[in-house]
Formats: sequence, structure tokens, C-alpha cells
Amino acid sequence: MSQASTPTPPFDTKHELVNDTELEMHPLNTKRRMDEYLHRETCLKDPNSTDAIGLNDIYSHLWMAGLLAANTRPLHYHKFLGRDIVIVEQMRLHLTWRNNQVFLKPIPKCFLNHNFWSTNICKDPALHNQVLRFLFTYIRLIKHESDFNLAHKYELLPEGISWKQWIDFTLPFPSQPTERQRDRWDYGDLRLSRINLVVRVFCWRPFRGWIMLRTDYNAYFTSFFAVLAATFAVFSVALSAFQVAMSPDFASPHVLKAEYWFSIVSLLLLVASFVGVILWFVALFLSNAIFAVKSTFGRRKRIRAGSSAQP
Repeated sequence: MSQASTPTPPFDTKHELVNDTELEMHPLNTKRRMDEYLHRETCLKDPNSTDAIGLNDIYSHLWMAGLLAANTRPLHYHKFLGRDIVIVEQMRLHLTWRNNQVFLKPIPKCFLNHNFWSTNICKDPALHNQVLRFLFTYIRLIKHESDFNLAHKYELLPEGISWKQWIDFTLPFPSQPTERQRDRWDYGDLRLSRINLVVRVFCWRPFRGWIMLRTDYNAYFTSFFAVLAATFAVFSVALSAFQVAMSPDFASPHVLKAEYWFSIVSLLLLVASFVGVILWFVALFLSNAIFAVKSTFGRRKRIRAGSSAQP
């Protein structure tokens, strides 16, 4: 039986963008610390939640949130669309967007060093695949020198790298990564609001979704009241039309009956809407409180586990 080949770095030493001298990894002098660092840098789930949902968990629904990776927009095109480039350090938020913001994780220096790949990344095929596909996102994001200049402006790349060095670095990569692997990297930039919708509907997380895009209740419920105001504006116009239809020249028993029941339904919907908003607020408050408690105990548990693992 043939064994799978050992993964190798996708570039050679000659084309590495960060050499061993520039790479300062002194705090990561133990295997445990190195494993923690690599997990933190590549995790596709929220590390502060014990029951977090990762993008790979909703892979079958990601088509609702974005196009395939081959359609990833380069950096200059995001600027053309009026989006600000926002730096994030969580891998799970890399290459997501909302409204006029696109979120990108800078490339860690160690991912551009050949020796680091050989020593730490290539030993784990899953980690190798994850980091490799992350780098592929930047090959698609930086297609032109203008993209490269934007990457430097927003500190997405380490300092001191030239456009020619970047071209030489990307040349050894295949034109396309391996076939679709049913993970997040099969897709390009994903819309956060659509991801939240998918998690709320298909994973039954109606309150928090995948990530909270609004951090205060005032902003959160503003959208609710905007929808309610628009709905009842339509009902008001309809009721006004009924009043005109009920004039002595046009009134009929059928119109009177329809107007009566429409008025009753409108009042019931008005009461139900405001009661529903109040109940939603209570449920959301309890959901946030439970999440905070779970996060606190989970963090304490991880701290105790880390302390006990120390020699």
C-alpha cells in the first residue's frame, strides 16, 4: 500500500520572504507554546466559545454567502467598491466583508519562512493544507502592483518586501490549488450578514448568529423598528384607502366587512409586533448572559489546564 507523500514547503529557501534572522520566535521555545500559537493563528472557530460553529461546519450553505475562490476580488477592486480594509487577527474572519468594510488577516512572518514550514507546518498535513490555502487567498488578493502597494499600506505584508520578491515568491505556487476540499477556502470573500443568516436559520442560533455585528442593543433594535415603521406605513395607507372607499357614494357591505377585519388584523399585528420585540429583547439578553458565563468558565478552564501542563 502506497503511503501519502510528506508535505513540503510551497517555496524554496531562495524565494523565502522572511529569513531566519528576521524571524523572532523566542517566546515559542516549547512545543506546547508553538502548538498553541499555530492553533490560534489558523483556527476557523471562535476560541472563546465552547460550542462555536466554524465555517467548515456550514460548508454546504456557504454558496449563499459568496462565490468560489477563483472569483476572489483583488485588493484594488475592494477599494473601487468603496470598502475600507480592516485588519483582523482571527483566521475565521479573514476575507469576509460587510457593508463598506472587508476584513483581512495579515500574513504572519513565520508563514513566509522556509525553515519554519519544514520544522513546524509540514509535520501536520492538515495544518500544511490550511496555511497553504490561506496563502493562496493572498495570491488572488495581490494580482497587480497596485494591490501590492495597498497590502503594504495596510500592513498585510511584512516590511521590506519588494514587488519583484513577491512575484518570485508566488511563482513556485501552482496556478490553482488542489481540487475542492469542502472547506472554507473553496470560497473567496464571504458576506458576514449572509453567514449570520445561515447560522441563525440552519444551526438554530437565532440570537447571536455566527458573529455579533452590532455591539449594543440600541443599534441592534434600530433595524427592527425601521422594518416595523415601514410595515405600518403601508397599513396606514391601506386604511386610508378603505376610508375613502367607505364614503356614501361607494360604500357596500363587502367593503365595510373587509375594512372592519383589516382594522382588527392591523391592531392585532401592532400589539403582537411590540410584544414580540420585548420578548426578543429578553431572550437576547439571556442569550448574551449565558454566553458570557460560558466564556468565562471556559477561559478559566483553559488557564487551569495550561498551568497544570507546565513542568
